[in-house]
Amino acid sequence: MKYHIDHIQELLIEKLAGTISDQDNLHLDSALERDYPAQLLWKAMSDQFEAVEGEHFLNNVNEHDAWLRIIQKIGEDTQVSRANKRKTLIGGFNLKHKIAAAALLLVISISGYLWLNPNEQLLPAISGDHRSYQAENPHRSDQAVLTLSNGESIILDSVETGVLVKTGNIEVSKTADGQLIYEVSPGEVTEDPAGLNTITTPTGGQYQIMLPDGSTVWLNTASSLKFPNVFRGERREVELVGEAYFQVKKNAEMPFIVKSKWGEIEVLGTGFNVMAYDDEPQMKTTLIEGSVKVKGRETRVLKPGEQAISNGQKTRVVRVDVNEATAWKSNMFQFNDTPVESVMREASRWYNVDVIYSGKIPERSFTGKISREVRIDEFLEMIGYLGVRFKVEGKRVTVL
Repeated sequence: MKYHIDHIQELLIEKLAGTISDQDNLHLDSALERDYPAQLLWKAMSDQFEAVEGEHFLNNVNEHDAWLRIIQKIGEDTQVSRANKRKTLIGGFNLKHKIAAAALLLVISISGYLWLNPNEQLLPAISGDHRSYQAENPHRSDQAVLTLSNGESIILDSVETGVLVKTGNIEVSKTADGQLIYEVSPGEVTEDPAGLNTITTPTGGQYQIMLPDGSTVWLNTASSLKFPNVFRGERREVELVGEAYFQVKKNAEMPFIVKSKWGEIEVLGTGFNVMAYDDEPQMKTTLIEGSVKVKGRETRVLKPGEQAISNGQKTRVVRVDVNEATAWKSNMFQFNDTPVESVMREASRWYNVDVIYSGKIPERSFTGKISREVRIDEFLEMIGYLGVRFKVEGKRVTVL
């Protein structure tokens, strides 16, 4: 059974705002039991509500400003008059205008497409055979391969905990919680100190490693990090392809350097995230604490809460929500007005699928949080509420 979008969304927002009647709540519960897309919409709305501390948001929103922002948002996508926009949005709601405005403003970027099509019904966002591929490729998180400087490779997710390698006074071990620890005991290093090791995560994998200097790195999916057996000289240099979060051990006499194809990031001791995938058009460096220098053709010094966006030619600095940049560490996708193309690049890396477009890339953006534990069909259903449709054939996802 299908339910009209305008009625289902009205009930969902009333439930979110805590003003739904007992009778309507029973009707909504029945709809949620039967209609999978409605379940996904409710989950997306609930996650967004929780992410921004929704109860506080509802109680403190400015009604006038909220309606202006809603009208502006809808105005980006439709030519409906201002009066008709508000009439369409509030419809036959039994909510106070302030609560309606607050709840709508909170979820509009998730369900905006549906609001622009109030006479349509919820339709499947995806077609094709997606469950067979999902069954053959179960999601696993802690996966990586360590390639030592001597060429030996170790599949970290398949080895037991304890000491993995011991050569001279260099010891590599795996802890019970899956972390890789690289330690150098006191004394003369017998291994080539300049020899480079590489830790690589596959699509759908991530890993945590403690480097020889005591710095900790969380490596995101489809990423690699090169580092030496021992940090010596005036700089501690590592090379990143992909994305990683660094918690650098302070050493004022030996700066920590992260190198990528876009340039260098110089650190003394701090926490920061670097996203530098080869398939992205730019590198993003987000500072959580401390101070870093982002070096390319120009040098920028970041303060906590700032993000440097570098394309190899220019670097600009913006204020950001640092939780969005580091959500992957908590096994979450988090988007903030993120274009569909960027969203699908993240999906491609995490779910190990190939994304293609049958025509023009949809000019839609998405705001919300999604667990990285959900199946790919669930992920696509949520993104489908932007009005985007998908066809899945094996590991190929076509954006229609």
